Order: sequence, then structure tokens, then C-alpha cells
Amino acid sequence: MAQPNSKWIPTERMIHGRIINKFLPLKRHPHLGLENTNFSNLYPGDEVYVFEESTDGRWLRGYTCWQPLPEDFISRLSSYAEKLPEQKFKVVVFPKKFVHLNYEEQVTDLPFLAAPEKSQFEGPHVNKDIPTMYEQTQEWSETDALEFGSRNMDKPSRPPFPYFRLQDYNVVQELTPMLSQLVSHIYSMYSFGEFDVADSMSELYYRLDDIRLRLQFDLTTKFEHLQLLKELSAMSYKVAKFISSKNLVNSPAAENSSVVDTSGYGAVLTRDIDSGKLYKRGEVSPQTLAFSTMLCALSNNFPAVNTYQMKLKALENKNYDSVDTTSILVDFKDAASDPTVNPNFQNLSAIMFLRAGKKTLTEPFILNMEQDDVVSMDNISAALFNNIPPSEIDNNKIYLVVVLTETIKIQLTSPESGKGFRKPFIPFLTGPENKLSHIKKGLAAGVIDISRLFTRKKKNKMPGKSFNFNVELFGSYFPTKHKENNNPQSMVNVGNSQNPAALMRASKVDENHGWGELVDRIISDATKGVAVNPRILSLSVTVREITGDHGFSSVLKNNMSAIQSVPICSYDTMSNPDDRIYLSLGKTSLCGFKTPDTNITSIAIQISSSNPKVFFRVGKNDSARKTWTFVSVKPDEVIGETIRIDGLSEMQNDETLRISAYLNGFLMAKSKFYIKRNDRIIEYSKKSVFQLMSTTSEPLVDLEITTEYVGKKFNADSAIRQFLHFSYDFKKSYNEFEKDCVQLLSDVKVTPVKELIKTFDPLLTKFLDVFYVANVLEKQRSSEEFKKSSFTSLAFFLDMVIARQDNYRHLFNDFLAHFAKRKSELPEIGSSLISFAAKFFANSHEVWDYDGRALCRVSVYILKLAMLLSSPFEPGLQKSLDDLFDGVSAFFRLRKDSSLVDQVLILDAFDAWIQVLSTHCEPHVLVDASMSLLQACHDKERANNIYRRALSVREQKFVAAKYLVMRRLTDVVPVRETLLGSNSEEPKQLEFVAKMIEWAFEPYLNYNGEHLHLTTIRLANGVLLSVAQNASEAVKRNLVRLLPTLCRFFILARKYCKEKDHFKYKRTFTKLFPISYPFDEITVDSIVQEEMMVEVLVELATIIATVTELAEDSFSKSLSFMTIIDMCSEDAAFNSVFYITQFAREDLLTIVHTTKLLMKGKFFPQKKWLSLSELFAKSSISLLKLCKDILIMYKIPTIGSEEQLDVKLWCEWVKALLSLGNHIPSNPTLLAELPRKALFLIGGDYRADVASVLEECWDALGQSPDGTKIWDKYGIARSGGYQNYLIRTDKTFVRDIMEFTFQRHTESRRVGAKMIWGSTTNCWNAFGTLEPVMMQTTSELCFAHQSGKFIPTQQESENYVKALLYTVRVRKDDELFTPVVSILKMSRELLAVLTESNEIPDDKEFDDDRTAHQITIFGYLLAVNKPEELHKLVNDLFIYNIKKKDNVQAALCLELLARTYKWDPNDLLSATASPMLPEQSSFQRREYLYKEAARHFHKGLKLEKALSIYKELAQAYEKINYDLSGLSLVHGNISKLYSDLQTVDRLVPTYFKVSFAGFGFPSSTRNKAFVYEGLPFEHITSMQTRLLVSHPGSKIVGSQDEINNLLVNPPIGKFIHVIAVEPRVEISDAFTNKSKKENANNKIRLYIENRDLDTFCTYRMLPGATTATDLWVKELTYKTDSTFPTLMNRAEIKNESSKTLSPVENAIRSMQLKIQDLTGLEDTSHKLIKENGDYSAIFPELSRNISGTIDSPVNGGVSQYREFFIQKNIEACDESQLNLLRSTFDELANILNRCLTLHGQLCHGHMKKSHEMLLNLFQKNFCDEIERNSIVMGEGGFDLISRSTTNTATENNTNVSTESQHDGVSLQKPVMSSAQSIASNGSNHSKASTETIAKTFSSQPYTSTTAASRTSVPSSKLSMFRSGMNKKFLKSSKGKPSK
Repeated sequence: MAQPNSKWIPTERMIHGRIINKFLPLKRHPHLGLENTNFSNLYPGDEVYVFEESTDGRWLRGYTCWQPLPEDFISRLSSYAEKLPEQKFKVVVFPKKFVHLNYEEQVTDLPFLAAPEKSQFEGPHVNKDIPTMYEQTQEWSETDALEFGSRNMDKPSRPPFPYFRLQDYNVVQELTPMLSQLVSHIYSMYSFGEFDVADSMSELYYRLDDIRLRLQFDLTTKFEHLQLLKELSAMSYKVAKFISSKNLVNSPAAENSSVVDTSGYGAVLTRDIDSGKLYKRGEVSPQTLAFSTMLCALSNNFPAVNTYQMKLKALENKNYDSVDTTSILVDFKDAASDPTVNPNFQNLSAIMFLRAGKKTLTEPFILNMEQDDVVSMDNISAALFNNIPPSEIDNNKIYLVVVLTETIKIQLTSPESGKGFRKPFIPFLTGPENKLSHIKKGLAAGVIDISRLFTRKKKNKMPGKSFNFNVELFGSYFPTKHKENNNPQSMVNVGNSQNPAALMRASKVDENHGWGELVDRIISDATKGVAVNPRILSLSVTVREITGDHGFSSVLKNNMSAIQSVPICSYDTMSNPDDRIYLSLGKTSLCGFKTPDTNITSIAIQISSSNPKVFFRVGKNDSARKTWTFVSVKPDEVIGETIRIDGLSEMQNDETLRISAYLNGFLMAKSKFYIKRNDRIIEYSKKSVFQLMSTTSEPLVDLEITTEYVGKKFNADSAIRQFLHFSYDFKKSYNEFEKDCVQLLSDVKVTPVKELIKTFDPLLTKFLDVFYVANVLEKQRSSEEFKKSSFTSLAFFLDMVIARQDNYRHLFNDFLAHFAKRKSELPEIGSSLISFAAKFFANSHEVWDYDGRALCRVSVYILKLAMLLSSPFEPGLQKSLDDLFDGVSAFFRLRKDSSLVDQVLILDAFDAWIQVLSTHCEPHVLVDASMSLLQACHDKERANNIYRRALSVREQKFVAAKYLVMRRLTDVVPVRETLLGSNSEEPKQLEFVAKMIEWAFEPYLNYNGEHLHLTTIRLANGVLLSVAQNASEAVKRNLVRLLPTLCRFFILARKYCKEKDHFKYKRTFTKLFPISYPFDEITVDSIVQEEMMVEVLVELATIIATVTELAEDSFSKSLSFMTIIDMCSEDAAFNSVFYITQFAREDLLTIVHTTKLLMKGKFFPQKKWLSLSELFAKSSISLLKLCKDILIMYKIPTIGSEEQLDVKLWCEWVKALLSLGNHIPSNPTLLAELPRKALFLIGGDYRADVASVLEECWDALGQSPDGTKIWDKYGIARSGGYQNYLIRTDKTFVRDIMEFTFQRHTESRRVGAKMIWGSTTNCWNAFGTLEPVMMQTTSELCFAHQSGKFIPTQQESENYVKALLYTVRVRKDDELFTPVVSILKMSRELLAVLTESNEIPDDKEFDDDRTAHQITIFGYLLAVNKPEELHKLVNDLFIYNIKKKDNVQAALCLELLARTYKWDPNDLLSATASPMLPEQSSFQRREYLYKEAARHFHKGLKLEKALSIYKELAQAYEKINYDLSGLSLVHGNISKLYSDLQTVDRLVPTYFKVSFAGFGFPSSTRNKAFVYEGLPFEHITSMQTRLLVSHPGSKIVGSQDEINNLLVNPPIGKFIHVIAVEPRVEISDAFTNKSKKENANNKIRLYIENRDLDTFCTYRMLPGATTATDLWVKELTYKTDSTFPTLMNRAEIKNESSKTLSPVENAIRSMQLKIQDLTGLEDTSHKLIKENGDYSAIFPELSRNISGTIDSPVNGGVSQYREFFIQKNIEACDESQLNLLRSTFDELANILNRCLTLHGQLCHGHMKKSHEMLLNLFQKNFCDEIERNSIVMGEGGFDLISRSTTNTATENNTNVSTESQHDGVSLQKPVMSSAQSIASNGSNHSKASTETIAKTFSSQPYTSTTAASRTSVPSSKLSMFRSGMNKKFLKSSKGKPSK
């Protein structure tokens, strides 16, 4: 230790360090732990925080913190407690050389956690001339209740433990405490038996630890780092979900529970999606916090996946931009064959293509693989399928198809004419190609659905992600017809009861056309023609989507050789495609022959061309061939192969292709067909049949051929061609020109889109030219029809090609880009286009048809063209735009239901309009346009009464479109910049914002009590939020004025949701502040299963939080509604009813009510989503702070005026403020470390704000001390006034103030103590007594504790009292001094009880402890005249024990209840329900309860206890009301009891001393010893077993030395030591020395033993003895703090003593114990004989005891004590002791004689001989005693007969005769006492009554008199008292001596 002259000096700041060498002082010197609690064993790795150093620099003092050990969890086996074993800390002293200190690390220190100090309570408003109570306690004795042991007031107090030490930790550093906490939960779950959850958590632990290592040592790439942070966040949420799913059950009971999960284990602590940092206020918007909290808590694995869901702002309108291209990258990985089969592939070839439904999308990608390449495919190129058409992705399933073929070499003999062939199967003999050397056979095909890859229009997939697919491959078989008919191949059993349609579908599916339709059959899941080919089973491929041109080009650029590009089959507008023809072959069959009639098994078709520049291939990446041989098939089988024909430009005008058919390898038929004729490619429709001619020129083979031309060089549409070449012919009249033009326009209208896209640019240019001619150039000459047709044709063209086909949008945008720099080539018709469109809208009330709807769809494109074809700011254009906006507004007033669809189109496009027009218009024009359009919507809604009824689907879409476009106007940056600009303080722009706010409030205003459109409200909420987030300074201050309105709407919406049952658990939720309609849904994570959240209320609360945050940030120095309203006086735009200008009472109450609802939560999982709860708490404080000035200035009337204080308003407001200050989840020290940090980051030190506002209001309510003595006497600046009104109006106000003072916060303590002291002095001044203060503080403390919300710790209690001592300023000579001191003492005593009660775990094993502490607490309530709770509890215990048939415990309850009443016959008590008692005086009630208690004691055979009750009752009759009849009755009962004491046989219970050690026990039990009342004849092992059952996880300690060590140095865990003890009996010497003993002296002994049973003893032999005559024994005596019987059968040992017994004293003691044993056996045997019971169990015990006592050789027996009568020993012993030993031998002989008589009665048959032997031994060994006492052998038989026929312990006869007999659960109504109204001189009893409640109650757990009810140790309902309770209630009834 430090040197004697060394002192402790504080360090400059707290220093963090770690122990590096073990320091074990308690291991070497266990006693040190008792001498100084600062000594503790420290091990390497332990964390320390140093705050003091010795002056010699050798020793340090600081905090150490350690993690819980496994024993902590095992001790909690019985239940899953919410409060888990957590990190502990204590102050320790250790050598400096044993620790490594990190001087560079800054330990976060928050000053508000400091302990109370004098300086904190000294301010300008405190009179320092008056001493504080704390200063005066220094003079008092150390035993005084208020002594704190800190004599040196000037010494700085110890700094608080660094609760916020994680404050500066980064994400990786936070992982360590996170893992540590996770370990605690794994242990807890495991010890509780939740093995599945424990395993899941263990898996999470290892994954998190792996992440920690990789992040800590930087073992990741940049991308992996980001992904790991997301995974870390996702797993932290998953841990919280696991915990909360077990912890907080989704039941109404759990939701309504007032007890809050104060540790925050199951809390979702929201982190930044990308960085993983905990969110901090100011760095994150309330919307982000709310939205991410919801996603983290409900979505699975967020944000590791599904980050797409986090869309906070409206997205820019991309509906008119070019669509991103979609490409698919496919890479072969591996092929699998059956290992038992040799595949033996021959020239294997694989083709792969994409298919949409039944349509082939892309050309095939071909792979020619040799056999070796199948095993390893590393050198195979990947395929990139380009530009997949978006329409196909949207409308069809997309399949990846793989087809495998092999080319087999065949050998045929050369055909000879006429040999071996029959007509018409004669081969061509001439030419080199008359037979085949190879044929191609289909091997297998496979299909996989890859639709889920495509992210287009899907919000639930991440683009660019690779997927692995395993393509299962199947072969085709095509049996001959007769075989197939006879042996149907069916893979599925089809039921008989199918309907015809189903059978038709099934038959179609089961059609088998062979190889060519294999892919179709696989897709349709056909049952025929599909088989597994063991040669090739599957292919594994990797598939990835690539979107956008950039992604596409970068993939190709980086992998030119490894990736081959594959085009689509159709015309691709994105590229410049080659002209080509796709030729497909279908079914092939023999003309006029049925397949079974021939031996043709193979038909191979070959195609070729005589033109050398025409060639064939499968796809673009295949090599070109002059001839192409198709797959060989059987007759009537489909070939199904498609090839590409190139070289079209080299073809002649009339080009033919030659087809050859090889049958069984020989060329037997051929033909030619035209592919091009008259310069036009011929396209043969599907299933066009060609006949191939044989050598005899007869048709031999039928072949289905289909061709399709793709390109734009040939086959141009005639209407398009004519239109493009059409021009104004001056030779014709203008009318003819117009007529021809109109006709051409109508012809083009019906042209297919696929033709229009080929010449899009020339066509659009031509349409514009026509419009120019009709509307500008020849405007005067053109007819209206021509003008209209020129416009509608243009609109129709854009509608068909662009608006309806989003994959062709790029054509229009490319056109704009192309002509942007070549405007001169186009006519300048912009204003004319807009004017024409304006006319359409303006005339909509008269005509609205298809052309108008088309115009709505293409409005953006028309405007884009108009801007291209006009100059900025030209006058004509501005006029046209004005007309357009007017026309659109008129169109929106159209009330037809059918027009809603088109109006929605305009609303969806309106933000795009703004962007398009921004280059040519002034912003104010666009603002006006927006306002006029939205106003028109508003007018339409009003006219249609939209919000007063249920909406139709169209109306809902219309309203949704309106609010979504409003959201985009404010959220999308380019649009907002256009409309509002960077400086949005212009009047026009402010007016627009104000209007937007009003329109957003519209759904609320029209609420008529039936329909509140929540969907619409939620969209409107998004608009409000966007306005708030993008607000200018003027808008910000006016938004604050909206807060009362927002609060009102929140209350309205909540009420509606309650009525319509929206507060219910669901499995799906919609996103907050939705940016699309219908709303996106989120499915709840399976761990959570279901949750309750009302989205609309969370949104409204978030808006309120956003506005309050704006107010805090913008007006931090003047946060007051009054100031802000003054600042807004010039804001003319914001003058509607929504903006508050003057605060009414209702507005203030509305705000208060809203804060209460926000704190109450219920509309979201408040107990789990702590981040969001804290946000709402913070905003609630801001709301109340905004109101403060109004309340102080306008709501406090001048004192003495007629105006009344609005007490209700003030009470509600202050209570709301206090409830925020007492908000439990924000109490930092109660939370686990990470939740503590997270909440502080969001809420900050908001208790300081609460304290500041509270103090200001409290002072404002008080009056100045002028003219009063308050300042001079008590040092209070402002008191009295209206302060008392608050306390009188609401009793719970005191409770809230006290709770606030208990917060671990310096300002909370100071302000709370100030208010308590102020209230105390106010009470004293008003009433001249502090009785009301005592009553209210005591009762409110107790009730708050009972509610479960108030959980004081020892430190908080001490800080509370200390704060009061520093605050209370009163001189010693003041008359207030003594009452204040008494209240402070009482408060500290009560707080000690409450604190100890809180430390008792919730486990069932400690139910008794809890119950006893409750009785103690209720005793304090009794002292302040609030006995109801105590009476109810004791009555419940009474009923419980009666049901258990435990009469003794029931009687003890009644005795306790009786002692709460005085012996006062003159008062009148009202009737009570618990227990049921009539109206009567205190005397009568106590009298009745005493009689009932005595009756139950008698019934339970506790006769001594019944005697004491009757004696006390007799004394009351004797001294108070002189009731002679009562005395007669009582003395009769006393007489009866004395008789029963001599005759009734009672079993004697055994007693055990039980010691409890270890931190597993609460402080009420830990390190304490108790005496337990056991069962009769119970063995110690039985008691040990019962204790282990009732205290799971405990360990029995064997030796006294071991338990002594454990008590000195308590370990983790639970340890119990049990030894048997005996009651210590004090018998008078006169009785002991009496020469003649009565036969019933065992009854006398029992009476003496049980009379005041509170002393027990046990014995330990001292070493060194050789015989009984030199055996010295140590006697240990234990005195309990209450007498047995006790409630709960347990009493705490209050003191121990020991003394040494001489050998002769030990002999006497041993003999007495033997006598006691034999007496007990005798009584038991009597009882069994009388009750005709089974004595087979007791007989052997009786035999053993008799023989062991009589037969001296057995263990020495009692005969060894006869050695004391030898002469030499006589001389060494005292004569009186020898006489006592001799009389003991006499007594033993008497009892042995009686036991032998009983033994003779019980033994039969062969046992008689052993009985006779015992008789002989007795006569031989006890001859002196037999002679001396004149014992006649067998005389005990008469006694046995007489006792068996006497009125003994049968239950019916033990009751007192004068009392009725009943076993009812409730007490019977008492007979009214005849006592008259006599002044009682026994008033001492009344004082004693309340003070001796616990006399019979204290420190007792279990047992009853009947063995049946004593089967378990604690009765699981009751518990023992602590000694402090006895101090309260066990004081002597003697009056205190006067001072």
C-alpha cells in the first residue's frame, strides 16, 4: 500500500488503461476485502479508468469494469429476465506497475453525470448566508441516518464512471462491446433453454467477429469494405430482432405494460447505410431516421441487401428519356454427364439463345466443342446478347435456351441404279452430293427462366449481380405412331375426373412432334417426348444483366476477345443492323406414305444457293457456309432449326434457293423456291408447305418453310414510300394537294409500327413539313380538316411509335439531338404547335376524343418539338404558352369521369413540362402555370366533393398523381431550381409554397366524421415534408406557425385510426412518405413475424419532428412562438387559417396532448425503435419550449387579481414536461452501452433543457420574496404564489418531481430539489406542519415504485438525499428544522427499502422476498394513513394460505393485520372489502382479528402462539374496556389451551441454519444466514434438495470454513450452506432439580421450547479428546430477529455467540437430545396408534433408538457418561452438575420404560423375542435408575390406554368450544363487541400497533404444520423481511423518554 505519509491526489483527467499483470490481494489476504472494499482481484486484460494517484506515484485508484461470467447466467436458469447480467464496475486500488495507461486516449466525460457537490447548488438565487442541511450533518454522530461519512466538504468528489466511453469510438471499435453484449445474450438464451436462438446468435457472433478482424486490420478492397459495413449493420439489427422477439411479446399486455425495457438490448439502433455510423442529430434528417429505422427493423438483411428500398425523395421524371439498353451476359461454366456412362461425343455443337414466350428473341450463339473441351470450358467465349427489347421483358418470361447437337460420320455404299431401292425412293445418281458423309443429330436441349435477372421496372433487385444457373438438359424421343399409341409414355398420372377443356389442354401439351418442338415441350412441362439423356445431364452457366450503353460498351471494351456480341432477331433501332433473312424449317413428312410403311428413319434437309455471294449460318458469330445441312429427323418429325441467310444486296432480282432431302443418307428429292422476286424479298408465312420432287418428278417430301426478312433496304411500305416522296406539285390545285396529303396521312396512320421505326427521322421531318404547310405557309388556304389532320397525324405518329413503345423513345431523343444544331433544316412552327394543342384543351368541354387522349400522352414530345422549332422568349411563343396553360386549366375543370385518366397523364407529365419549358420561359410564368393547374385540380376536387366520400379508383389515381407531381416539383432539384430558384423569397414563389401547404392540408379539412382518406393524406404528407426540407428562411419561420395545426391533424388521424382498427399487428407495411402510387410494400422479416405500426402517424410525427428541428436550428436563440410570430408579421403569403397568429388555450392543450401521444408511442414499436422514440422525445421538448413564453407572459394572472390561474393547462403542461424529463429509455445509465451512445447522439443532453424550462416556469409561478421572510429564513428567491396550485390539483405531480430529482443529471437534481424544498416551505407557511408533505412524498414514492416506472438504485437514492441536503437551507434554531430532519430520515429509510426491493430478481425463487418487501413498503403507507394496500396484500396472503390449508401462516397474516389497528373503542372504521369487515370500531376489529388468529393457531397446533394472543386480548379487556364477558371467554380458552398443551400429541419440526453467499443472490439474501423451520424428522439432505429446487443453479457448500471464506469474498454465482440446529431451551433450575418427574414432562419441554422460540444452537467438538470425560465442545448460539412460528418459516439470524462446554455439560446436553429424540418417537407412535395409521415406517426407527440407548456397546451409548460417577471424575466435577446428570439418567430411564411398553404393543410374532431381550438389557443396564425411581416394567401400558382414549389431537376437539368452526377462505363477520365508549388509558397500544406489525412477520419464508402443505421450500408467494423493517415496526411499546 502507499506510504503512511502518502496521500491521494486527483489526476488531471480520467485515464484509460489495461491491467498487464495479475494483482490478487484477496487471494493472499482474504480479510482485506472486509477492511477495504477497494481491494479486488485484477487479471490481465481488465479495463481500468484511473482518477487518483498516490503522491509517491506507486499506487492508483480507479474504476474497473468486467464482463459477466457464465455463472451469472446459470444462476438465472429459472426465467429469461429482461435485465441480463451486464458489465459491472467498481472502484479499485492497484499498483501502477501492474497497468498500462493510454495517456493519448481521451475518455469522454459528460459533466451532467457528476455526483452532487456544493458548488452545483449555489447560484445567484440562493441565500448563502443560511447554512445547508449538509453542512450541519457534519456535526452529527456517525450512526445518524443522514451521515454520509464525507467529513471533508471541500475535497472534490470522485468523477463519475465514464458511461459514455464509447462516444468517440468508430464503427469497428463499437464491434467489441457489441460482441460482448451478444455473448451475454447467447449465454442467457442457452441457460434459459432457447437453444435455437442461442445457435442463431452464435452464428451471428462468428460472422461479426470475422467482419471485425477484416475491418480492423484492413484486409478488404474498397468495395468489400463498404459491403462489410452494410453486413455489420444488418447483423446488429438481426441480433436486436432475435432479442426483442423473445423479450417483448406482441401481446396487448406487453404493449400496455408500464415497465419499459430499460436496457435497450432489443432496440434497433439505426446506422448510416453506407458508413455504418450511428445516426447523429444534425447530420441526418428526421425522415431518413424514421425511414431507415423502419427498414432496419422490418426488412430482412437491410442494408446488406435491398438498399433500393431506401428512396427518400421523389425521383426525377424519366418517363420521357431514352430507355437504358438491357443486355445479358452468359458464360458457360461446366457440363455434367452421368459418371456411369461414357458420353463419347462426336463433333459436339451447342447453340444458345434467348426466347420470350414462344418467340425467339436473339440469334443463337454457337459453340463447336470437341470432346475434351466439355470438361473444362475456360477457353470458351462468353456471349453478350445485346439490346433486349424492353417490351418483351415487361410482357413475357425470358428464357435462356441451350441446344446441343452432334455431327456423326456415316458410311454409305454408293447407290447403284435399281438395286435395293423401290419407287419412289430412288436416289439421284449423278453429282457429287448424292449422299451424305455426316449427319447432324439432336442430342439434348435445356431451358432456364432468367426473368428475375431483369431489374427494369422491378424495385427489388440489384442490377449487375451475377446469377448461377444449372440448366437441366433433356433429350427428345419420337417413337413410331403404332408404338406410341400402344405404349403411351406418361410421366404424370392424370385423374379421371378432368373436364374437357383441361383434357384438351393436356393433350395439346402432350403432343409430340419430335426434336424441333423439344424446347416448347420443356417449357410447357410436357409429359411426352422428353427424356433424360445420361450422356449429358446439365450445363452450369453464369448470367448477368448489363444495363445502359456505358455498361455495355465497358464490358465489351475490357473483354474484346473473351466476349462475343450477339444481336437480336428483330429490327434493332439502337444499332445499324445488316439486312438478313431468317429461314426456319418445320415439320417434314413423306408424301402419300405413312411412316410405319417405310424403312425411312432419317430425313436430312440441305439448303444451298447457286449465287456464290449468298451464304448461310446459324448466327452472326458462326462461320458462313455455302450449303447448310439441318438436323436429321424421322418422317413426320419437326426439324425446328432456324438459320440466317446473308448477302441480300448481292442477290439478283429473281433469286432462288435449292432444297435437297436426303433419306437414309441418300439424295432422293429436291426442289427450288424463290427467296427474292421483282426486287422484293419474299416472306413465307408460318407452315408454308413445299414439296420436294423425287427422281421420277413426283412429290416425295413435304417440308414446312418459314422466312422472315429483317432490314430496311428492301420491302419498304408503299404508304411510307409515297408519303416520303410526296411534295407539292404546282401543276395541281392546292385542294387536290390537300386531298392527296390527307389521304396519305390516313394511310400512314394504319402502317405497322415496325415499318414506321425504320424511317423515323424522315417521317417526323415530313410530318412537321406538312404541319408547316397547313398551319403556317398556307394557313389561309388550308381547310380546318387539313390543319387538324396535320396536327393529329403528328400526335398519332408520336403516340404509336414513341409514347406507347418506350423502347423507341431514343429515336425521338436522337432526332432532337441531331437537329439541335441544324434547326434551319426544320420549319419554325413551335408557337403554332403549342397553339394547336391549346385549342384542343380549350375545346375539351365540347369535344374530347381519341385525338385529345393521344395529345395527353405525347404532350411532352410536342412541347420538346415546339421548343426545338422556336426561339427563346419570342412573343408568339409566350402567348401560345399562356393559351396552353389556360386551356389545360379549363380541361382540368372538366367533370366527366372518363377525363380523369387523361388528366392523370397531364399531371404525370407536368414536371417534365416545366423542365422542357424552362429554357424558353421566365420562372414566374411557370410558377403561375403550376399554380393555375393545381388550383384547377383543387377546384375540381371541391366541386366533386371528393374528400367527403369514398373515392373511385380513377379519382384516387387522380388525387395521387396531383400530390406526386407536387412532390416532384419541390423534391427534384432541376425542377425546384426552375420554379423557386436559389433565392425563393420572391412574393410569387412564397405564394406558390403557401398554396402547396394549403393544398396538402385539404384532405383533413373536409373530414366529415366518416371518411379520412389516409392514402391521400400520406401523399400530402410527402408534399409537406418536401416543403419543409427545402424551405427558405421565410418558409421556415412560417412552418413553425403550423405546428399547432399539425398537432391537431395528428390527434385527428390517431383518433380515426383507433376507430377504424388500424392499430393492429401486420406482416406487410408500406414505405414512409411514398413516392409512387400504389405504395411499395415491405414484407416483415421472419424473425419479427409481425409488428404494429401506423404509417400515417409515424409520417405526421416525423413532419412535426422536422419542423421542430428547423425551429431549433434556425431560431436557437429565440425559440418561442411569440418571437417567431412577430418575425412573420410581414409574410403576406402565409395568412390562411392554418398559420397560428394568436395562441388560444386549446392550441396549448393540443400541443401538450400531442407530446403525450408521441411519448406514449403505441403507433409504432416504441420499446424497440429507440432511435425514433428519442427523435420524437427531442421534438416534444422543442414543442413545449416554444410554448414557454406564452404560458409565462399570458397564462399567469397577477397575484391578488380576480383572474384565476388556468390550473388544468399549467398542470398538463408541466406534467408533460416532467414526463419527458423522466423518459425511461433516455435514462443514460440504465441503458446498455451502445443504446446509450445512440440515444445521446440523437437526443443530446435534453434533460438540461427540461430543467431550464421547468425552473423558469416554477419561478414564474412563485411570487417575489418582498415583504416575506422566506428569503431570510430558507434562502428561497421565489415561492408561494401559484406553486401550490400544481401540487394540490394533481397528486402525481409530486411523484413526477421526485422522479425527476432522481435522474442522474446535475441540473435535474438541482431543479427537482429546489422545487421539493420550495413546496415544503410553502406547505409549512400554509399549514404550520409538514404532515401533508410527509403523506404525499411517502405515498407517491411507494405508488411510483409499485407502478414499475420508478426504480431507484442505491447511488441514485444517496444522490437524491444529498441533493436535498445541499438545497435545504434552514437554521438549527428554526422551528422547521426538526420536522425537515425527520422527513429526510424517513425518506432515506424508505428509499433503502425500495432500493433493496429493486435488487430482488424477477425469478420465482425470490417471490417471497418481493412479497415481504412489499409489506414493508406498505407499512410506510400505513404510517401515513394509507393502509389499503397493506390490508389487501395481507388479506391475499391469508386467502392463499387458507387454500393451502396452512393454518399457522394464515393466523400470522391475521395477527399482522390486527396489529395495524389500535385498541380504540371510540372511533368508527368504515367497512372494508379486503378483508370483508363491517363498519366497527378499531377495538372491535382488532378483537375479532385476534380471535380468528388464535383460532387458526389452535387449529395449526401452535398452542403457545394462541396462548399469547389470548393473553394480550385479556390484557386489553382488563385495562381498556373492562369487558367481563370477554375476559370470561378468553380465560376459558386459555384454560383449554393449557389442558391441550398437556395432552395433545404434536410433531416437532427440525430447524436448519442456512447461509447464502454469492452475487447470484440479491442483497436481501446475499451474505446472510437464516434459521429455517423444516419438516418433522426431516433430514439435512432433504432440506438441501428443497433449497436447490427453489434456487436453481445454486451449489451446496460442505464446510463452515468454506462458507466463511465465501462470505468474506463473495464470488459470482449462488452458494448455500446448511447445518442442522436445535432450539435452545431455558428450563428453570427449580424444575431441573425437582426430584419427582411427571410423566408428561416431554409436553412441558415442548411448551417451554415453543414459547419464545428465537434461539438455536449447534455444537462442534474440539480436538484432543480421548474419552467422553475429557471431550470439550464449542456451543454456537444463534439468535433470530423474530420468534417462531414466523411468516414464511424463516427468520434472519441477527447475532451469533459461542461458548465452550465442559465434558459433563456436554454429557448432559447429549442426554437431553437423546431424551428429546425418544420423546418425539413416543409422540409419533401414539399418534399413529390413535389414528390407526401405518406404523411400519416408525417401528424400525423406534427399535433402533431403544437398542442404541440401552445396549451400551453400540457407539459407546449413553453408558459412557456413567464414567463421570467414578470417584476420580466426581472430584473433578461440580456437585450440582453431577446431580443434573443423574436426574437426566432418571428421566432417560422413564422415557425408555414408556418406549419399551409401546414397543411391546407394536411388535408381533417373531419380534417378541427381540423385545424380551431389550427388556432384559434395560433391567440390567438401568437397574440403579429403575430402583431409584421405583419404575415398574410395563407400567407405561396404563398410560398408553388412557392417552389413547383422551380428547387429544383430533382436529375437531382442538378448537375452542365457544367459537364457531369453519374453514372458509374469507373471514367471518365478527360479533360486535359489547364495549362501551370508554376513554382508553392503553393508548400505548395504539402506537405499538403500527410499530410491531412485523414482529410475527419478519424474515420468514416457508412451511406449515401439516406435512402435506410442506412439500416445497419457499411457498413461492411469500418472503422474509429485512432487519430494517423490524426497526420500523418492532420498537418497544414503551414511550420515548422526553428530551
